[in-house]
Amino acid sequence: MTTAARKMYNLGGAMMPRPFKLRRLGHFGFNVEKMDECFTFYHDLLGFKRSDGLDFSGRPGVDHALKDVKNTEGHFFHLG
Repeated sequence: MTTAARKMYNLGGAMMPRPFKLRRLGHFGFNVEKMDECFTFYHDLLGFKRSDGLDFSGRPGVDHALKDVKNTEGHFFHLG
């Protein structure tokens, strides 16, 4: 099968056939219920380095959104 006949995928403006290699991972965020387990997974198992932390309870306008949240800390990681 020729390259033109294979399905192409748009990867941030670059059209590439599969299989392809991920070369970088951009910023992403997600909420977790078990912060300690999540931290262990990314830091200890995957080898990400903690670069920064933030306590979201002090952010203006989020007090109503965090009323039922026990752990309001956030971690920023990097790799490489």
